[in-house]
Amino acid sequence: MVQLDSLGKRITYLRTKNNLTQKDLMELLNFDNLSRYENDERKPSLNIIIELAKHFNVSTDWLLLGESLNESKSDFFDSNIKLSVEERNLLCLFNQLSDLEKGIIIGRMEEMIKNHSR
Repeated sequence: MVQLDSLGKRITYLRTKNNLTQKDLMELLNFDNLSRYENDERKPSLNIIIELAKHFNVSTDWLLLGESLNESKSDFFDSNIKLSVEERNLLCLFNQLSDLEKGIIIGRMEEMIKNHSR
C-alpha cells in the first residue's frame, strides 16, 4: 500500500489516481505552486485545502492528517459500545478500503450529513 504520511503525498496520490497532471489540477482549481505542495516544501492555504477536498470529495481531516475526525478524537468514544450486526459489517467493509477510498467515503458522508441538517 502507498505510504500517505504527508499532506504532499496525499495531494500527489489524489491527483495521480485521477489521471491529472500538475498543470491540469492547477488550472482546474486556479492556483500555483503545486509542485512545492506535493514535495512538502510549502503548505497550501486553507482555501486551497478546502478546494482540494471538495474537488476530490475527501474530508479535510483526511487530506491534512490522513485520518478522519473520529480517529483523531478516539478518546471521546466509549470502547464498550455495542455494535449491531449491520454496524459491524459496515466497519468490516470500511476497513478493507484503501486510505483514499476511506477518505472519499468519509467526505461523502460528511457532505450528506451537512445537507441533511439544512
